[in-house]
Amino acid sequence: MRFTLWNTGSDTEEFFALAEAAEANGWTSMCLNESVFQPIDVNSRYPYSADGKRFWPTDSPYLEPMTLLPAIAARTTTLRVYPYVTKLTLRHPLLLANQVKTAGLISQGRFGLGVGMSWMREEYEFCGIDWDTRRQRFTEMIDIVRLAISGEVVEYHGEVFDFPPFQQAPGVTSPVPVYIGGHQNWSLRTAARLADGWCGVPKGLAEVTETVGRLLTLVEREGRSADFEVHAGVIDATSLDDYRRLSDAGVTDLVCMPWMGEDIADSAGEGMLSATAFKTDSLKRFADEIISKF
Repeated sequence: MRFTLWNTGSDTEEFFALAEAAEANGWTSMCLNESVFQPIDVNSRYPYSADGKRFWPTDSPYLEPMTLLPAIAARTTTLRVYPYVTKLTLRHPLLLANQVKTAGLISQGRFGLGVGMSWMREEYEFCGIDWDTRRQRFTEMIDIVRLAISGEVVEYHGEVFDFPPFQQAPGVTSPVPVYIGGHQNWSLRTAARLADGWCGVPKGLAEVTETVGRLLTLVEREGRSADFEVHAGVIDATSLDDYRRLSDAGVTDLVCMPWMGEDIADSAGEGMLSATAFKTDSLKRFADEIISKF
């Protein structure tokens, strides 16, 4: 099992410092989640909280992953980077494909594309995008991005998008893996059928292992290769045995923010804003206690 450092915040220099420290201490990847903007009034139900409400304030800091992650890759030599996840369907596929291609070239093959649809209808309304066709838009966009980043002359004819022959040169020199996020049955089935891997919202250990089991059953039914990647965060893993259990369950990449809960009494907001030195010490200690055992 490999390990991905998950960070968020608004200090770009901190991202660079933590990426360099992570690379030096055995972490495989760094990921960054995305929020394009925060509508003040939201009626959509957030699927990952008990009451269906978002639990973060609207002024929570978010940076744009397709800009920041290639910069992190340029400051490192082995660290993989990927959004966890970018809101695919809020974008135009050809504009996104150009970003993906560029990120793949800058990173020299260390960029992965984690994608989701967004749970918030209001984001679609703000962006002038049809909510009801989001699933078809999502799957077509994955196909289009893969075609476009090849650098070849390609065309695409779908239900949502229709493009005559076009070319985006140069193409990538290494494949860009696509990871699909989401816990609903449709998301798991689509990941098993179309993607190179899956991204899971951080959950409890028992729920994660159950979801991964369902996912891998679907992957096997699709006759997919054994290199399917399972990226999962776990909020209650505390011991080496817990992490070994996750590895045995099929998690290939453990997504972790190791400073959460460390000397920060049940406060996610404060944990995310703790000092760079504190975070660096936390990721080093986690590497010594957990990563080194794998």
